[in-house]
Amino acid sequence: MSLENNSYYIPLIGLSWDSDTYWDSARSVAKENGPKLGQFILDYKEREQNKDVKVRLLGLSLGSSNT
Repeated sequence: MSLENNSYYIPLIGLSWDSDTYWDSARSVAKENGPKLGQFILDYKEREQNKDVKVRLLGLSLGSSNT
């Protein structure tokens, strides 16, 4: 509703996964899901009605620890 209240009517897709995890586990999940996200974007852009759609990605780093 917040997007609509600000006159933003462009389709929005959100994806998230559990970030309350240890570094090695988070890294493994990202490594497994990164190619899936990439393929999703390629498949999406291949559809004729999506050829001119701009895809924007926003990421957040979990940071790192040397412990």
